[in-house]
Amino acid sequence: QNWLLSDHLELDEPFKKLSNATVNRWFNTYKHFFNTTVQWGMIPISPARFVKKLQESPSQKKRWTDADVSEVRNSCPEWCKDIFDLVYLLGIRPSSIERLKWSDINFENNLIKITSIKCQRVNYVSVPMIDIVKDIFLRRKNGFLGFPDNHIFVDKNNMPIRAATMCKAISRSIYINGGSSYRDWE
Repeated sequence: QNWLLSDHLELDEPFKKLSNATVNRWFNTYKHFFNTTVQWGMIPISPARFVKKLQESPSQKKRWTDADVSEVRNSCPEWCKDIFDLVYLLGIRPSSIERLKWSDINFENNLIKITSIKCQRVNYVSVPMIDIVKDIFLRRKNGFLGFPDNHIFVDKNNMPIRAATMCKAISRSIYINGGSSYRDWE
């Protein structure tokens, strides 16, 4: 049993490179497994009952300043600036922006219907449309000649811009301005 105590746990060389948070997630999985087997009566006691969490370092994320936002936005390609604004202002994922259609925008009630898909479940959330965001959509709508079911953000071939393409463009702009990815910023 002593080998399970975190004070006596010795990791092999490849595992020493793992962060404490990763090790904690792994051991939480093991603890859950063993606790479940105890509940099901398969074993009398959990061998992981003495495992303690390792100390995790606080998040190293940097807060965005107005200057940071302006620099990153200005570094974005022209087609990506509105997308960056929506990610920053609304906090929605590029995959949700990819799915946005004109039928999802309700100008009368100032609402945006956001579609998110997680674990093959489709969820809809209505988000209030602030004035800056409304201006973005109105500006894009003025040049729009399609149908209400068309996507809002399309490329020159009228195909939806993929979320991966959006992420790459935004990440490059962040990298140009000294960050390593958008996950480094809050």
